[in-house]
Amino acid sequence: MLGQFPVLVWGGVWLGARLPLSWQGKVALVNRFGLSGLVLASLVTAFWMIPAALDLAVASRGVDILKMLALVAAGLALQQSWRASGRALQAYFLITWSMMTVTIGLIFQDPTTRLCNYYRLDDQQIAGYGLVLVGVMIVVIWFWQVVAETMRPKDSALDRAINK
Repeated sequence: MLGQFPVLVWGGVWLGARLPLSWQGKVALVNRFGLSGLVLASLVTAFWMIPAALDLAVASRGVDILKMLALVAAGLALQQSWRASGRALQAYFLITWSMMTVTIGLIFQDPTTRLCNYYRLDDQQIAGYGLVLVGVMIVVIWFWQVVAETMRPKDSALDRAINK
């Protein structure tokens, strides 16, 4: 989970950056303000955090392939949606995704309950610690970037005139 999911999502982000402009225009028609893509990415990642879904992917090669394709699609949707969405929409989806990730991470850390049948209990706990870390760090990194961009001096007409 902590290794495969990020690689597949980043693969989708990479693919999304290389979509032909004609396709990007078609995606933009149904992805106003990036909302459709952010919803898709949230739903896909939420579904694949469900322990029964993870078990099913281990048990069935077809479901595992579907999981991989869905996570790549989530990354592609994120790439096409992130800039189109404003800071408020980014904050909403990022914070709710982070809260969900931290919550499932805390549940996975419970040493008395084995949630995934195909994973050892200690692997489940390690995944739980990792999910909490990822959930917190993504919000911290995003917030740090927002603060850095806000603090950056704006390019004004006076600055452009002086630099000529």
